[in-house]
Amino acid sequence: MAVSRPTRFEHNQYVGDKRSRFVHDLDATTDACAIDDLMASEQFASFGPDCLPEARNRGYKPHGPCTGGAAGPVATTAEPDNI
Repeated sequence: MAVSRPTRFEHNQYVGDKRSRFVHDLDATTDACAIDDLMASEQFASFGPDCLPEARNRGYKPHGPCTGGAAGPVATTAEPDNI
């Protein structure tokens, strides 16, 4: 069950937790993501471009319950197949 997207991230899909170094997909969050707690802590990060590969480039790991784990969904336009 997805929770509502935080107002600060209404135009973002991904948010990083600086404390755990996990990245969350705001389109697929679950209660396990504890997004309300993350917003209250103000220890979050956004990414530009707003995509999972950029979050990985910055050292964030996909959060399993909302991104599908380490494999997670990947933006097909951000990573060419032949690299």
